[in-house]
Amino acid sequence: MFCNYLNLDCTVGINFSPHALVKYDVEKDELIRGDDGYLQEVDEGEAGLLIMQMQHEFVFAGYTNTEANKKKMIHDAFEEGDLWYHTGDLLRNIGFKHAQFVDRLGDTFRWKGENVSTAEVEEVLTSLEDISHSSVYGVEIPGTEGKAGMVSIISTSTPENFDFSNLLLFLNENLPNYAIPYFIRFLSEFSTTSTYKIQKSDLKKVGFNINETTDQIYVLLPGSSEYTLLTKEIHDNIINGVYPF
Repeated sequence: MFCNYLNLDCTVGINFSPHALVKYDVEKDELIRGDDGYLQEVDEGEAGLLIMQMQHEFVFAGYTNTEANKKKMIHDAFEEGDLWYHTGDLLRNIGFKHAQFVDRLGDTFRWKGENVSTAEVEEVLTSLEDISHSSVYGVEIPGTEGKAGMVSIISTSTPENFDFSNLLLFLNENLPNYAIPYFIRFLSEFSTTSTYKIQKSDLKKVGFNINETTDQIYVLLPGSSEYTLLTKEIHDNIINGVYPF
């Protein structure tokens, strides 16, 4: 457990249990090991994956799925035979044994201090007749905390005929405010892995940058009650902090 004993700003505090913040490749979703085969702790000011030391693998109650359990346990982290727990949290080493929360790995992202479950948002979206497939992820907006929600969808109707009013009404009824996507990108198809999992890395790289895609993107601007077609002018204003997201 982390606790902010000294009541300092922008930190989750100190954890007296054996733990470490180690280098992690977010894009490849894998731990970074050095030439010696062991993990590397991040330097002060850097963000890394929080791992917690375990005495024995049976201490971890874990999941009903054996493979999911294996992904959470890290063997030979700093020496042969040691065992650590993969928390899925990215924290920043801010010095003096203090850490700052950065983000969740995988299918969760942070927005305005709240964890947003992409699976939850996708489930709500695809329950609409107009949306056959969706992929939710977080995108960075300059000057904001965390990542704003964005969804790429495959729709049964064209963007021009899409019922955005009904969509927003439905989202407000079924999701907390912080989980409602600010951006909607219309796609004709998704890129998938060999196991048919949607590849989100390229979607995240493009984000809402209309200079890198010809797909139509719509945005829910702060204070607005409807989605608006994202134009270059609106895009530039978002980047320059004109809108208070």
